[in-house]
Amino acid sequence: MPLIPSDIQAIVTLATDIAIVISLVVLAIQVYLQRKATKYNTYEKLMSEFSGTASILIDRPEILEIYVKGRGKPKKWDKYSEAEKKTYSFFSSLLALLERVWFGVHKKDWMNYYSKWVKDLVTNDIFLDVFDDNKKIYDISFTKEVDAIIKSEKEKT
Repeated sequence: MPLIPSDIQAIVTLATDIAIVISLVVLAIQVYLQRKATKYNTYEKLMSEFSGTASILIDRPEILEIYVKGRGKPKKWDKYSEAEKKTYSFFSSLLALLERVWFGVHKKDWMNYYSKWVKDLVTNDIFLDVFDDNKKIYDISFTKEVDAIIKSEKEKT
């Protein structure tokens, strides 16, 4: 006669199996969340470095002129004054920052604060040029949001 009845052994085995499955699910969730956080942190770091580089372009017009030569030249670049060229570079950096904010804040905060800032920005022709020239490099969910704001603001006028 066994020390532990077989039905109790089966229950203990089942409980052990369930505990193992739960542990594996929790581990998988932790790995997923860690990968997601690492991916976002890497993205944020790279965009921060981009913003630092963009600020150099704003401060150094001679570097800015060299930078925009060639295929990457904004469509209306030759028509801009010196101040407008600096503004273009500033708006380019600002657009990158807004995309980080889009991913980093709760949608409620976006709607209450940041979308209002974008509503002001989309009334500026240079900002619109920056957005049109660079739209393809940003996440589609972000560009759809900005496009919706542009459409909404144009309907008001």
